[in-house]
Amino acid sequence: MNAISPRGQALLDAGFSIWPMPCPFTTLITPFFFRESGADLVFRVELDAQHCNGGGTAHGGFLATLADLVLGYNINQRIPKSWRIATANLSIQYLAPAQPGQWIEGKADRVKIGKRLCHASGTLDAEGLPIIAMHATFAVLSQA
Repeated sequence: MNAISPRGQALLDAGFSIWPMPCPFTTLITPFFFRESGADLVFRVELDAQHCNGGGTAHGGFLATLADLVLGYNINQRIPKSWRIATANLSIQYLAPAQPGQWIEGKADRVKIGKRLCHASGTLDAEGLPIIAMHATFAVLSQA
């Protein structure tokens, strides 16, 4: 895991925790912070140079990955632990660039759980400025 910056430590002191990273791919964006807010999960990651494109701003693929994680984990928060879901569709609207050193915060503002499909939408913000509008559909693979 990457070292925690002083700003990251301040998040921990403010009640955030480090996400446990259940799959190997997500370790590439560590440390990934979260906190529960009612039924919702709020996620934050500090944008680092390794997350940026050649122009020096957040890489679109990195932001799409965050969008998928934020929406998927907010659905997982609401379904039985035995269910398995997978992204069926992810729609991203890029609204503004984000710069290294900024905190990217992800929230789901709508979540709908169905028997075969689940839907979620939300935003990614960079220090309060919306940078991504996102919507995803997740297929329910099993309800065992």
